[in-house]
Amino acid sequence: MWRYFAGAGAALLLATAGFFFFRGGAAAPAAIALAAPPAAASQAQPLPDAAPEADARTREQKRFDRIDKDRDGRITNISRCAASCSPRWTPTMTAG
Repeated sequence: MWRYFAGAGAALLLATAGFFFFRGGAAAPAAIALAAPPAAASQAQPLPDAAPEADARTREQKRFDRIDKDRDGRITNISRCAASCSPRWTPTMTAG
């Protein structure tokens, strides 16, 4: 039974500490909050003529290209191991 009381007391202490921690007793000084922006930031830079475009490949094509190290359009055991094995690994069999 004493464990229930200890748990309730711990929860109460944590809730009290959280209240004081998140209460935000320190306020920002008014001089910092009302400061003028720097001169360099006020000059607007011209926008580019065209927006950048994303790559047309799908996620699966990108994933396939990461695994297909020899770029022959096939995923072999050598290609899979080159993507995930340690660099000291040497193939003992050729993949076919």
